[in-house]
Amino acid sequence: MAEDARAPFKEHLGPAAVARIAAAFTRAHADFDAEGFTRAAVEGLDALELTPRVAHVGEALVRHLPADFAEVSVILQRVARAWAPAAPGETGVGFAAWPLFHVVPAMGLHDFDRGMETLRVLTPIFSAEGAIRPFIDRYPEAAFERLHAWVDDPDPHVRRLVSEGTRPRLPWFARVAYLTRTPRAGLGLLDRLVDDPSLYVRRSVANHLNDISRADPDLAIGAARRWLSAPTLERRWIVRHALRSLVKAGHPEVFALLGHDAQVAFSAGPAHVAPAAVPFGGRVSFGLSLTTGDTPARWVVDYAVTFAGARGQPRRKVFKGSACTLAAGETRAFAFVHDFRPITTRRYYPGPHAFEVLVNGQVAGGGAFELLAP
Repeated sequence: MAEDARAPFKEHLGPAAVARIAAAFTRAHADFDAEGFTRAAVEGLDALELTPRVAHVGEALVRHLPADFAEVSVILQRVARAWAPAAPGETGVGFAAWPLFHVVPAMGLHDFDRGMETLRVLTPIFSAEGAIRPFIDRYPEAAFERLHAWVDDPDPHVRRLVSEGTRPRLPWFARVAYLTRTPRAGLGLLDRLVDDPSLYVRRSVANHLNDISRADPDLAIGAARRWLSAPTLERRWIVRHALRSLVKAGHPEVFALLGHDAQVAFSAGPAHVAPAAVPFGGRVSFGLSLTTGDTPARWVVDYAVTFAGARGQPRRKVFKGSACTLAAGETRAFAFVHDFRPITTRRYYPGPHAFEVLVNGQVAGGGAFELLAP
């Protein structure tokens, strides 16, 4: 039965996923206690969110596998090579594999070579990006030596792991002190992956450099300049995607690097906003007209919203707009719509809000509105 693609991620790691894991380990290891594992894995599962579910099912696996990691490594690699692909219309199958990755650092962190090789074989069925981080944390020099060898792996999943697993700010997973305090650590890997034939890998390279840009903007800009010394279409895409946080922050060096005007000249008409009082769960429209100066202009036009905070402390966030080229003296209206529907990644609080329209990071104009209480 196909899973609902709209279901919360945690629902992809439910009883059906546990059954898939049990069947895979039964095929790979004749002595695997599938019934005992299933009982342990599903007990209390419904009450847990996604990452606690991963740990819960992963620990159930640990308790039902041999104590010797050398034997467990062989079993995990058998499971990976025989992992059943998704059926037509089936979604979220990768989440069923996630607990397998929990097993490797939980049981094999003491065995660097065997643990890393197990992750290399496992990563194509989901991603070992989180599981590899404890190995990097404990063995940074050995891990980076191994990762440099993996840059030439024929499997794009392994090459992506090189970039994704070393991201300083990888979402969902704990920070690694070595990567946080040494953001340049991964640059040598990115330099070798920037021209990877796989978009899957190149997207990770861009996200990794974006992480670096948030810790050390000058380091990220230097890498971008180096890559653009041979400006292929693919490299331009990577740099544009990688510097998105610096664009939103209005960093003065970024816009010229991306082909936009470092200095902008414009005049702005009055800002408009409607409604002035926005119902909770509703949306607000706002914008203004901009006129260029005496020369053509290449602009990135974004917008920022300053949200009311829980304790009266406002929070400003920049949102992506669009890039455009305007003729000298051209006037163009820019309009934006912001939605206040509740989402899991952001909480809204009633009270005064403000918006700003940004041209290459410079505030062109703005206004205020009120978000009403639910």
